[in-house]
Amino acid sequence: MAEKLNKLKDILKKDRKMSVILIVAVVGILLLLASELFAQKSETKTDEKASVTEDYALTIEKKLSEIISSIEGAGKTSVMVTIDASEENVYAKQIKTDEEESDGKLSSNYEYEYIVIKSGTSSENGMLLKVIEPEIRGVAVVCDGGDNAAVRENIINTVSAVLDIKTNKISVCKRNG
Repeated sequence: MAEKLNKLKDILKKDRKMSVILIVAVVGILLLLASELFAQKSETKTDEKASVTEDYALTIEKKLSEIISSIEGAGKTSVMVTIDASEENVYAKQIKTDEEESDGKLSSNYEYEYIVIKSGTSSENGMLLKVIEPEIRGVAVVCDGGDNAAVRENIINTVSAVLDIKTNKISVCKRNG
């Protein structure tokens, strides 16, 4: 093995083209490995957002199920909530205006900059003003009393009021068996 390494060293010392090719190949392999590491980090961020959205939907489903099952005649209840997108963060912005006078006319250039907060650990974050929850696309309710028109109407009105969604986005059905 050591003998083969010595032969390789001798070849690289004698042939400059071969050594350049070897260096380029090693750098290329390192770049491919680095790109794989960065791709994995971005996938985990996407997974985290999906997880937050799923947790949000599950929390709503659990609370709705408790509320609906307490409605007279509803009985045992299952709820499914579909969500349009993940939550959205709104950051503070500072607006700069540069006014210029050209040919007697006043013009304005607007620039938007995020306000950045630096912590003691030398990390920087934008100043978060609010988090906009994901939009609810629809709600499906399956309950024992789903075949009763009065119970169905009470459930639809309750879900519409609680989630502030239109009644045509709510479906109520009778539980099987």
